[in-house]
Amino acid sequence: MPNLLLRRSPALILSLILCFFNIAGAQKAGLEVTRTSAIDRDLPVLNIAVDASGRKWAANRTGLYQVKAIDFATQKTLAPGEQNVLLYKGGNADYTWKDADFRKASNAKSAVTAAWYDEKRSVLWIGTESEGLFQFKAGPELQLTEQFTSGNSKLKSDNVTIIFQDKSGQMWIGTDRGLTYGTPDRLKADFTGYEIQRIREYGTVIYVLADGELSLSPNGGKWTDLAFESKKLEGQIADFDIDKSGKM
Repeated sequence: MPNLLLRRSPALILSLILCFFNIAGAQKAGLEVTRTSAIDRDLPVLNIAVDASGRKWAANRTGLYQVKAIDFATQKTLAPGEQNVLLYKGGNADYTWKDADFRKASNAKSAVTAAWYDEKRSVLWIGTESEGLFQFKAGPELQLTEQFTSGNSKLKSDNVTIIFQDKSGQMWIGTDRGLTYGTPDRLKADFTGYEIQRIREYGTVIYVLADGELSLSPNGGKWTDLAFESKKLEGQIADFDIDKSGKM
């Protein structure tokens, strides 16, 4: 169990801050913070992502943006009723679906809160506010494969906050009451009572942001805290991602 502060404060960022932290050489590199004007600094950032091809994305309430430079971003055009994985916290890929198709296939009524797209297997995962996690076969039409809830699985809550899949194919499902991870036949739970905000992998290390605090688990081992100097940041950490060079 990670050594986290027992608190539940809201995590809002009023500007997009790119924190370049060299994970591979953490002790030597230190932390460099650069503010970007690529998107509106006055709006909370909903998601930050670096996709498989290295493209950097950021989402806020006005839409989804591909960040191409510190001061330049282009907005992705979505038709009315379309949703994109990258609009949701933890979203990993530029994959779009129609909300009407999701509702028709799942009969879900609650709001979508998280999404993940497995391109290799053409699988779309959608998390909801009160109806758990849905697995779909992606294609011209969404085909429901399975619904996971706190009643029929080891989900800590039906309020899914984040979805992640590591390189081995293992799923990590964050909720407002903790983390569930593993394969369907061998699931584990951790961070009980904590809201899981982000899960990422670099090398053989898994990073988890829970209630504003970062923890890491090397090679599936014991969780430890990743400390930042508070003066280097503006407020509590609300989101992060890691690019191919190991910069956070």
